[in-house]
Amino acid sequence: MTRFLPLLLGVLLVPLTQPASAQQPYSVSWPEGDPIWELDVIPPAQSSGPNGSGVEIRDVRYNGRLVMKRGHVPILNVKYESGCNCFRDWQDSEVRFIADNPITSSIAEATPGTVATMCDVTPANCTDTNGDGEMDSCSDVGNFTGVAIERFDTFLRLTTQLSAGWYRYTMRWEFYADGTIRPLFGFTSTGSACTQNPRRHHAYWRFDFDIEGAENDYVVETVSDNRPLLLDTETTRRWSTPSFSSGAVAAITSWSVIDKATERGYTVTPSPADLATPANPETGIPALDNFAKEDFVVTRYRANEIDDGASGCTAKFTAEDTTNPIVNGENVTASDVVLWYRTGVTKPDIDPGTCYEAGPILKPIGDWSVGAGAVTASEEAATPTGYTLEDAYPNPFDHTTTVRFSVAAAQRVALTLYDAVGRKVQTLYEGTPSAGVRQSVVMDGSALPSGVYTI
Repeated sequence: MTRFLPLLLGVLLVPLTQPASAQQPYSVSWPEGDPIWELDVIPPAQSSGPNGSGVEIRDVRYNGRLVMKRGHVPILNVKYESGCNCFRDWQDSEVRFIADNPITSSIAEATPGTVATMCDVTPANCTDTNGDGEMDSCSDVGNFTGVAIERFDTFLRLTTQLSAGWYRYTMRWEFYADGTIRPLFGFTSTGSACTQNPRRHHAYWRFDFDIEGAENDYVVETVSDNRPLLLDTETTRRWSTPSFSSGAVAAITSWSVIDKATERGYTVTPSPADLATPANPETGIPALDNFAKEDFVVTRYRANEIDDGASGCTAKFTAEDTTNPIVNGENVTASDVVLWYRTGVTKPDIDPGTCYEAGPILKPIGDWSVGAGAVTASEEAATPTGYTLEDAYPNPFDHTTTVRFSVAAAQRVALTLYDAVGRKVQTLYEGTPSAGVRQSVVMDGSALPSGVYTI
């Protein structure tokens, strides 16, 4: 019999039961023959949402298990500090870049290491048009539009380049053998009068994690002092201002989404580049930003909430900004949840060809190895009987929690703590308790790293 002790490290967002799509996705597996990763790819021109959402991935499986139902970027915006105002950009306009071996009009099985967007070739394709020593005009490169797939020996990469007026956005997904996923968004431009001004760019990733199915997931947040916090209702977060019942404030380090039945999950950790924004483009000092107010958002999955439902440049998730918010207090415990994550960069003036790239780090937790499974009915029936093991309380917990059990007949008992990959951590109790007597064991987890544990 197992019990979950989410002494957990941060988390993210989850699942989905989306309607069938009219697009025809391109199925990708890596490595070929004995795949670790399997997923469907939808090019930007066919991606979902009123403004598109870049390279959209669906039905992502790691070692045969469902990880993510859908991943994409439905919200993209820019705000200038002076002049030119602010804009909400679109993510369905593909623009040319360098990629060989096209197999369809929108998919290339490219030679690994040869794909190049403006993020990879600048400033070679930029010129100083007015002779002031500053690169201020850049041009596109290559002749392919769509999604380029690179199958390296150690990882799989998907790349596209998008255009929105003078802006050029590079969007990549990288998948590694150890289960790590790296979503990356690069920001650059061809140059214009507007790009002579400092500005802030924001891209909101929407991660619809369905860890082995849409239901039964929960989200835990971890902060710099390793305190876990179960996020049980829809909420928004900034990197440095979590809300705790104690009133303490500490920097968030990560979020984790866990499937309660299998203890498998994924942790989302902000990159240093993301943590640096929002910032004042003149000084580089991070500051509050009313243009992109949320860094992280947890919502319950709703089929009609593919983006924030708003127009204009500001991302709008709460009742403070919109009359129809997608954050409205719904339960996100043991349910189908979605994580929104803000990637952002601050750009100084006169740098049209300079690419700034950012994005989170997604890593698996628990046992995702081939052949690993949850407890089956036959296994459960084969476990010892004649005892009661109650849920730990509180659960999740910060420092201590209490576990209670009793046995129907006097017998030798060992109560043992294991980590998420099945390694023995410590023995909590050993002895021969009396029949029918409720035993209480206080577990001190203050010295343990954040994570999910099993008794």
